[in-house]
Amino acid sequence: MERAFREHVLAVAADEGPEHLARAAAWLDELPGLVDGWRRHWRLGPLTRLPASIHWVGLGRREDGRGCVLKLAVPGASQPWAEVAWLRRVALPHPAAAAGARAGLTAGAAGAVRAVAGARSTVRAVALLDADPAAGAQLLELVEPGEPLADALVGAAGSSRFTAADEAACDVLAAAASAVRRPAPRSVDEVEDGEPRGADRGLERSTGQRPGRRPGQRPGQQPGPRLAPESERAALGSVREHLEQLFDVAGHRDQRHRQLPGPLVQAAADQARQLLATAAADGQAEVLLHGDLHHGNVLRAGHGDGHGQGGWVVIDPHGVVGEAAYEVACAVYNPFQLGQLAAERAVVRCEHLAGACGLPVDRVRGWALVQAVLSAVWSLAGHGGTGPVPWEVRHTLAVAERLAG
Repeated sequence: MERAFREHVLAVAADEGPEHLARAAAWLDELPGLVDGWRRHWRLGPLTRLPASIHWVGLGRREDGRGCVLKLAVPGASQPWAEVAWLRRVALPHPAAAAGARAGLTAGAAGAVRAVAGARSTVRAVALLDADPAAGAQLLELVEPGEPLADALVGAAGSSRFTAADEAACDVLAAAASAVRRPAPRSVDEVEDGEPRGADRGLERSTGQRPGRRPGQRPGQQPGPRLAPESERAALGSVREHLEQLFDVAGHRDQRHRQLPGPLVQAAADQARQLLATAAADGQAEVLLHGDLHHGNVLRAGHGDGHGQGGWVVIDPHGVVGEAAYEVACAVYNPFQLGQLAAERAVVRCEHLAGACGLPVDRVRGWALVQAVLSAVWSLAGHGGTGPVPWEVRHTLAVAERLAG
């Protein structure tokens, strides 16, 4: 296991407290055996590891030959619960979401989705095949060919095609945001009557297999919680919770975050508080959001993807509750590989995304500033605070400066 992956996992876990740090260290030590255990548990073929930040992610095939993705996180982490809750909720049919995906987009945005991905294109969430969020394990569909929306855009950078490509990518992201948006869950479960929710039930349904002990579970050890928390709302995060680290750094910049410009961090924190305080008065209801909807998390699917049509598939949700403008703002500083181009296009992107989604442009721009600085804060969380500022931090700060100006 590469050193950088281990160090990053431990640095992020340290922010969650000593107990989670100890779990993360044990998980890293046992990871090769856990990967093989989950592979056998779900009857997968050989796995090919993909680059990832704090998760172990591998591609494989199921017994029937269909592709899949194994995703493992440190047990006890909150993120797998939020991801699974989001994926299950978005997978449930919701006529209002489908209507909103059509009505909330301009004709140009809808046309761009068809032009980029094909006449019968759709936007949908990746399918969750099975999961054990308590153990940090998910089994997901493999999206093929799986080309990220970012690839074509980065490929057009510096050419005469870039402006049109950027506008088309913004339209796809606007369509994705509308397609996966759902009403915020209430404090009681709203899962369809009779719908099984545990990982064991999903495994039995998909393979006919009754699983035994989980990978890493010792003989005689109780399996632990296998269902989502009683309240889906408890499993999901919120925009306010997303911003806690930004508020903390604005109040006190530790060694890792002293490289950030204090006035810009404070401006972002003040902007976040103002947006949170005025959401209701501005008619911005809380809805269920992906929470990390950028060009790298929207993949191209082929017509033979098992869903009868090609289009785009949204992956890697954070699963948060907040206003709709927060969702699309993440796209403004992405992809990182665009460098200065993202800063130059930042204001225009805000206007385009707001127009395509029917959202207030001032709120999209405000959240874009907040999220650009928040991204820099998160990037430095796993950084020692010495040496040069990482290039991705310089990139997001340039976007933030442009939006703040």
